[in-house]
Amino acid sequence: MRRTLYLGAVFALALTSHTALAQWNRAYSIDMGEGRGPELTVLIDPACSPCIRAFTDIVSRLALGEPVLARPLRWIPVGWDEQGILAAARALERNSIQGLTAPVTSMPDQKFIEQARYNTALAQDSAGTPSFYLPGRGTKSGYTTWNDFVTWLSR
Repeated sequence: MRRTLYLGAVFALALTSHTALAQWNRAYSIDMGEGRGPELTVLIDPACSPCIRAFTDIVSRLALGEPVLARPLRWIPVGWDEQGILAAARALERNSIQGLTAPVTSMPDQKFIEQARYNTALAQDSAGTPSFYLPGRGTKSGYTTWNDFVTWLSR
């Protein structure tokens, strides 16, 4: 029963930002980025086109030193099908978000597959993927363009 209550609380992601952050802190993640600003948490699925577009934009802008991204980034990989689970597990195993799009060379260790499944279970009733959470700004679901994302991030 305790686990049921915990999972029910996790899915308040779109409704209560403070609860969401506390619950997502229990997910397995890949941390990158540096800075003093509040941590940006990104829920990402490798089989989702907007997720890959957001991933590509964010990683390339990080490499260019985009000032708006001068903050810690926390990626939480999930997968809605078996291939997505394996891609998320590869990212967790490599401790690199680039593992989401890396070519398949071997099966990830079972431990990381279970971590990816755990993240996916947490995300079942979330706001969808990609989702972005920033303390003080709440949750943003979906990704259309870099400019739209930066507008939300800069508010």
